[in-house]
Amino acid sequence: MSRTAASAGQVNPHYLDPAFLRRGAPLQAEQWRQIVSHPVIGHHVLRHLDGGGAELAELVLGHHERLDGFGYPRGLRGEQFTPATQALAVAEWLTGLMEQGPGAGIHAGIATKLIPGEFGEPVLELLRAAPAPAARRRA
Repeated sequence: MSRTAASAGQVNPHYLDPAFLRRGAPLQAEQWRQIVSHPVIGHHVLRHLDGGGAELAELVLGHHERLDGFGYPRGLRGEQFTPATQALAVAEWLTGLMEQGPGAGIHAGIATKLIPGEFGEPVLELLRAAPAPAARRRA
């Protein structure tokens, strides 16, 4: 289910202008609202899609939340940010690191020390124990 949720969480950003997602590009308020709304849109679509369902929709809704309440769209805090949703959020976060190129495992190890409060300790322990991602082959 987590793989399905991860895929579903990244479907609806395709309606966004790619310039919004480019690193370093300043965002206007309306652009930020569009980015922040993608978990809500994904949630709505999945709740009404055959094969979607409430549980999957809830995972997608929470994939940008953080344990400390500084995530979006709802600003969940503490136990509201379930372990299953944390796992999807960490997977999405780690995927973003891996897309930046070699050394993602090192960056993830360092980042888990620099982001206390964003994810629960059990989820971070799993992340730290995971083998480093294999280097991508370049064609």
